[in-house]
Amino acid sequence: MQIQFLDLMKNMIGVILLTILVSSCKKDSGKMIYKGKFTADKMIVKQTNSDTLYSIFGDYITSITPYHLSGFVSMFMFQDIYTQTDPSSHMIAYVENTNIEVDFSGNDEVEFIPTLHSTDIMNGLFEQKETDFRFISFCSNAYKHGFEIPIQYLDLIQNSSIDFLQGSQFDYTSSPGKIKVLSTNVMLSYMAMHGNDNSKPYGFNVIFGNTDSSYLYIYNGVNLPESERFPFWDQSNIVNIRSSQYSTQKVIMPGDGETFTMYATLAFDTENLIQVYAGNDNLPYTKDDVFVYAPKFWDRIKIKLEMK
Repeated sequence: MQIQFLDLMKNMIGVILLTILVSSCKKDSGKMIYKGKFTADKMIVKQTNSDTLYSIFGDYITSITPYHLSGFVSMFMFQDIYTQTDPSSHMIAYVENTNIEVDFSGNDEVEFIPTLHSTDIMNGLFEQKETDFRFISFCSNAYKHGFEIPIQYLDLIQNSSIDFLQGSQFDYTSSPGKIKVLSTNVMLSYMAMHGNDNSKPYGFNVIFGNTDSSYLYIYNGVNLPESERFPFWDQSNIVNIRSSQYSTQKVIMPGDGETFTMYATLAFDTENLIQVYAGNDNLPYTKDDVFVYAPKFWDRIKIKLEMK
């Protein structure tokens, strides 16, 4: 009986030692950290285009650099091909079907817990070692602004006799000679995209990559050939901005014991972003003045993707 007990103990010790040996030989699986930086510093993702002026909103009055600009992001994702249902596709969604606020003026840095979409996911990573991300989709259809406007608008604001910036909050007492627009969600991008046309969608998506020049696309009910498709191409209630302000970047999955960081920097150049015009009466500082993003504002939005 004692001999049997000793044999059993030897077997158990052998199993324990073997388990320890196997565990000690096994490396930790790779880890990917996902980060994004949102900034208004145009030197991070350098802005090279010079501003132009509109000719349809009356005489030009001035340009304004907002001291605050934030966006409410509903989707921020990276794709190698356009169609997620394609079994060979890979997508990393930093933000998907939710709503988070990011502050460009505050240089927000966010660590994301993304959702990966693919048929070859193992231990939270793609089994495919290298993926060329050719599309980046950034969907933020609401923006919050804070900026200062000329003191010449004071009488209009005090008398609530304004058409521009309806629903905004103003402060004209704390800083002599200045009027602060404390917060406005007015879509200053609308007329920048559509001019005086009032029948188009308000919101916009920015889809970076796979185009030599930036352009606006609005779905008109005509199917595009496969070679020209891109995410959201068939949405009728949105303006899709196809942006050339990104070059395809390769993302590499970490091996055992490695830790990599996928780091995306999204910069919105806000210097003189808002332009002010005299409106239909062509008289400055009247209630029909136009506040609008600078022409081709979408080329001020740039993205850089890095592996660290």
